[in-house]
Amino acid sequence: PQVILLGSYRIDRHPLLDRGLPGYAQSPRISALWRPLEHQAFRASFSTAFRVPTFLESYTQIRTPVPAVNGASVLTEGDRTLKPEQLLAFELGWRGELARLGLEYDVAAYWNVVSNLISLSAVDPVPAALAFDPVSGSYLLGRSTFVNQPATYTARGAEVGVKWSVLDGLDVRFSTALQAIDSSATDGAPCGPCTQGPAVKLFLGASYRTPVNLDLGIDLAFTSS
Repeated sequence: PQVILLGSYRIDRHPLLDRGLPGYAQSPRISALWRPLEHQAFRASFSTAFRVPTFLESYTQIRTPVPAVNGASVLTEGDRTLKPEQLLAFELGWRGELARLGLEYDVAAYWNVVSNLISLSAVDPVPAALAFDPVSGSYLLGRSTFVNQPATYTARGAEVGVKWSVLDGLDVRFSTALQAIDSSATDGAPCGPCTQGPAVKLFLGASYRTPVNLDLGIDLAFTSS
């Protein structure tokens, strides 16, 4: 049996990470690989990642005219005090091979947690006394800003992949992935990010390497809404 441990640590400095001042973001990672047999391997990993706010999310000042209302607009503002989005990722996997049957397979399960997700807030009305905007010469009906969402989002899923070498030069591949996303929010509002990732993915493909240096292939894929 063979055991391999791998770790890494990353630190980034960004000019706006500490409430609009220079700050640091850290992302440690660790993984382990265990090979009990020659053609069998089990893996486990824990990793972290982050996404700093974009230039648009930090500095934008966009005034959008309101259709059919002359001299009125809505202001979209960035926020230089945004926190970076954070990701915690856990994964378990098993990869094996049955050489006599020409089979290779990979099974994985994961659990991802995202916090401080950045999104655009709803439009808030502007008080009449503050509505005139001298920059655009129009009246602001509302204002929206980029914010960190207070909820955390959890994605749980599993993936299975199989490759079968049927004949010399002929390979058949199949894989599927299942995923479910939920939110910690308790206000009863619809969870937009929960519907942005597909719940089911299917893939089936075949390839043939001919003796005349010509490769043929066909792929079928399905992704749910």
